[in-house]
Parts: sequence; structure tokens; C-alpha cells
Amino acid sequence: MKDNREAILRITKEHGIKSIKLIGSITRLEDGEESDIDLLVSFEDDRSLFDLIRFIMGKNVDAVTENAITIA
Repeated sequence: MKDNREAILRITKEHGIKSIKLIGSITRLEDGEESDIDLLVSFEDDRSLFDLIRFIMGKNVDAVTENAITIA
């Protein structure tokens, strides 16, 4: 992932994502060959659910917005 940092930042900016974080099994070093990538994303104020859909289309990625989860 580090090797692709610039590409990831460019793509997220194109889709109005102002913050993106890895969460889930990959952060706990429990991911395997069949694991997907779990992302926590925060969008610019003028963006919508459609921007999230365009961002993840055709990829094995789960993405959730910060407003959609409650952190205890």
C-alpha cells in the first residue's frame, strides 16, 4: 500500500474524499488472501453517497463514512 500512496491520494481527491483510513483485519495484521479492504472515509461537504459508490465500483472494498459508525 505504501508504494501506491500517491495514486491512492489522487483517486480519493477526485472523488471528494478528504480523509481515508484503513480499518479492520488489515490493521490487526489478520488479513488473508480472501480478505477485502475496509476503509473509513470522510467526504467533502458538497459530496454525496453517489461519490462513495463511484469510488468503490468494481472493487473488493468495504467503505463506511465516519457518520455511519459510533466509536465507543
